[in-house]
Amino acid sequence: MCVVSYIANALLNVFLLVSHSAASQALNTNSSTSLGEWKVFRWFCSFDDDEYLNVVNLFKELKKYDSSADYYVGHWLTKHGKKPKRIGWFKFFPEAKRTRYFYATGASYCVSSGLMKKVKKYFRGQLFPVTCRKIGLTDDYTVGSVIGGVLGVNLTEVPSMLSQGEDFTHFNITQLKNMITISSKLHASNRVKIPRSAFSNAEDPTR
Repeated sequence: MCVVSYIANALLNVFLLVSHSAASQALNTNSSTSLGEWKVFRWFCSFDDDEYLNVVNLFKELKKYDSSADYYVGHWLTKHGKKPKRIGWFKFFPEAKRTRYFYATGASYCVSSGLMKKVKKYFRGQLFPVTCRKIGLTDDYTVGSVIGGVLGVNLTEVPSMLSQGEDFTHFNITQLKNMITISSKLHASNRVKIPRSAFSNAEDPTR
């Protein structure tokens, strides 16, 4: 994370805010750490701490979109993305536009400042953890549910934003330089072998 902070702050002349959420992803913990990050910036991006992030590729991707418009950028998983995990939370949001939608998991997603202005009524101040509890999901699913279900904004699909839920069995190593995020979660089908790595196995046991 220190390396990413240096690249973002020094080389790209942008601000990187690092939150320290508990590994358990408790609703209140993860929600509260996000509250101060929904202000002033053109984009709000969230990444899990078990992912590799290519900051340069991220900025190249975000430059394709108008941050003042409604954009929810990420990659959806087939096992998560078609509908919310729990049925019945729509009763708390009579203004909801649909009950089926695609959303990105918290592994990686970005929300434009234009869209942030619309979602702030659900997340302003202490409303974020309240909204999470109503929906019954963690912060990433709550953000996706409000954006996709309540507001009816489509997810802009970016295949290069991979997450820990991906199966990398068919991953082509030549595509690595083009990826925005890949996961470091330890299971056999989710490992990418990088020859002549700059890090030893002790320093990076996930490679």
